[in-house]
Amino acid sequence: MTALAIDTKRQFASGIPPEFQDFLVKTNTTIFSGGAVVVEQANGYARPLAASLTVPIFLGYAEEGAANNPGADGAKSVTCRQNGTVFTSAIAGATGIVDIGKVVYMLDDDAFTLTSVNNVEVGNIENYFGGQFLVRFQATALR
Repeated sequence: MTALAIDTKRQFASGIPPEFQDFLVKTNTTIFSGGAVVVEQANGYARPLAASLTVPIFLGYAEEGAANNPGADGAKSVTCRQNGTVFTSAIAGATGIVDIGKVVYMLDDDAFTLTSVNNVEVGNIENYFGGQFLVRFQATALR
């Protein structure tokens, strides 16, 4: 998978009441619906998850898109789902049911992986069935 270029509908499992939080968006930034969102410790503004960022802190998944382009820092906000279980059909390095319990990372706003190096921790594989992984996620601040 590659970084999102359009709004994307994520599927979330029921059973865990979601928590939502609004975050101010970095200038010249577009966050797509369904994308993983982080804040860089150095500046405090939300942006799409990318492994190249300096000390990215996972905030959750964008409920709706937010385009702050060319707005000033904080001119727009994004609402993030901060906890729950998300479905995904692909996690790089994962093969199926034998991966339950493993830590999951993301390398951009749409790509899941089991590789920790230069990636952002988002949660753990909770289950696998029907060709779908269920990833139990939680924003860094809630852990």
